[in-house]
Amino acid sequence: QLLEALRAGGKNAKPAWLAEIAQHKEKRRARLAAEASLTSVTGEPMKPQRAYPEINKALPKDCMVTIDAGICPGLAYDRFSYDLPRSVFNYAGHGGLGMGLCVGLGTKLGRPDRPAMSIQGDGGFMYSIQELNTAVRFKIPHVSIVLNNGCHGSEKAQQLRFWNSKYVAVDLDNPRFDKAAEVFGAKGFYAERPQDIAAAVKAAFDYGGPAVVEIPVTQDFPLPSKAPGGGAAH
Repeated sequence: QLLEALRAGGKNAKPAWLAEIAQHKEKRRARLAAEASLTSVTGEPMKPQRAYPEINKALPKDCMVTIDAGICPGLAYDRFSYDLPRSVFNYAGHGGLGMGLCVGLGTKLGRPDRPAMSIQGDGGFMYSIQELNTAVRFKIPHVSIVLNNGCHGSEKAQQLRFWNSKYVAVDLDNPRFDKAAEVFGAKGFYAERPQDIAAAVKAAFDYGGPAVVEIPVTQDFPLPSKAPGGGAAH
């Protein structure tokens, strides 16, 4: 009876809400279009936002995406489109830095019929890079995207914001992650320019085994808002 009543009554649409939603969607489309046109200073890495439209070009429609903690991977939340349920996995706000590769492998084992990818920063990937050995030993086809900005981005952003542009113990001296992947027995790819990313990601999926795509990016990330101390967070 409830279903019949709902069908008969139609949707109780609120025009003002629908108009506001449409405005937000249009702003998002405009922002993503602008990000796809971002240019880099010659000799410097691209902004992390610039990498996402290129990754999206090679992302399989039924791909499961695991998003690690951190500023660079966190940009993924509204930059991919998903056609199937149970396509996005994350750390659920519990500070699980480094879970990207581990959970990504788990999604592939749980649904071997679907492609699986994790996206993480260099700091998070260093937390669990040893699990590439697991992926190789058990022949788990999984693609890891590593946005390498040479720092723990979330921590650095917080320090810059709250310590008056000072920071400590957040910059990283990383190996080449594509080369490290090869040492583990996985396949490594390195995409230094935006025009190289889609081909590298597609090749990683086509490889059919554990693969890592490293993308060097800048430390140009948004700083968190500064709320006054002693008050409510919201």
